[in-house]
Amino acid sequence: MRRRRTRPAGQSGRASVLSGLRLWILAAGLGVVVLLAVWELASSGKGAPIAAKLFGVRNLAERAQALDRALDAALVQLGTLDLKTEEEAREAGRTRWPHWTKVGRTPPGADLLQCNLAITKAVKAEGGAIQLVRERPRDWRGGRTLDMRLGLGGIETHQVVLRETPGAAARPAAKPRVAIVIDDLGYGTSDAMRDVLEIEEPLTVTIVPHYPGTSAAAEAARQAGKEVLLHLPMEPLGYPGVNPGEGALLTSHTAQELRELLAAAVAEVPQAVGISNHMGSAFTADRAQMRVLMAAIKPKGLFFLDSMTTAASVGLSEAKRAGVPVARNSMFIDSKLDEQGRVDVRAQLASLESVARRRGWAIAIGHPRRETVSALKSELKAMRERGIEFVFVSELVGEGDEQ
Repeated sequence: MRRRRTRPAGQSGRASVLSGLRLWILAAGLGVVVLLAVWELASSGKGAPIAAKLFGVRNLAERAQALDRALDAALVQLGTLDLKTEEEAREAGRTRWPHWTKVGRTPPGADLLQCNLAITKAVKAEGGAIQLVRERPRDWRGGRTLDMRLGLGGIETHQVVLRETPGAAARPAAKPRVAIVIDDLGYGTSDAMRDVLEIEEPLTVTIVPHYPGTSAAAEAARQAGKEVLLHLPMEPLGYPGVNPGEGALLTSHTAQELRELLAAAVAEVPQAVGISNHMGSAFTADRAQMRVLMAAIKPKGLFFLDSMTTAASVGLSEAKRAGVPVARNSMFIDSKLDEQGRVDVRAQLASLESVARRRGWAIAIGHPRRETVSALKSELKAMRERGIEFVFVSELVGEGDEQ
């Protein structure tokens, strides 16, 4: 019987190594080709399903909603005017996501580069990316237009178009004025209420109606020398899943129902000199309902503070149309404590100071949380020493009316 010839052990080992190396090189090469192809598809907007899977865009709709909230906050802080938002569902293959188009105007004298940088910062902080930026030439009115496309993992989720409003920038006051508002008193703990009222600077507090602690909170705030507003519940986006509380104004209410709900809430907080919206991202964007509300507020002699829970709010324009004195929130200093994780309230106060120095005034809203109250107690004194003047919101009514 003939014996089968075998290779030496060393030769066999070398052959095995070379074979493995060839396979590895081939696999790596194929991987590079696939990634380049996916990148090209994603860049062209045709590969959304593949990009979504390979680049980790999970829960795309949820992340897009978070990006939209961050973008709205940036647009509010910029003082964007006449903002209109359209939402549509988009899909590619099996991937579906919401897409928003936001069109508005910049405040008079605002720089488009400043708007670009503010939006870019907000988008990147939420893990988004700027996919396209272009500046259109001046139109017949002399204004330019900023067009930005934003998204996640190669998928466009937003288009923002800001038209420049010609005109000189507002001259900052010699001493920038800031109003701090603490929302949602009336149903919190007595400790939270006490901590807020111990803040020495002028402070405006909002009282939510229809709670057991409503009347006591309003009276305690008045006696502590704070300015009191009625924090009127209004329909939020996501209603009824998101509950604004008893007596909320809804987009489905009749005009008579709105007037009755307003009268009942005002009667519970007679100390109030003005009204602000509690939630209300759906209601304040409904022009017809806001027109009814402002007509009902007018004879009561109260002013309206638009909390700007949505940049699409028509509160400013409808209040002015009805002859209701109006102010609007510039920024929230602690909203992320609830929605998106911790935020540095002190850093937000520094941002507020910058806004006030640029405009000459600013309004900020916070909540009776331990982190917020602690930051206010330590930072407001330092801000005052740097030349910031703290005032009640009523003293800033009408500021920025030209905007």
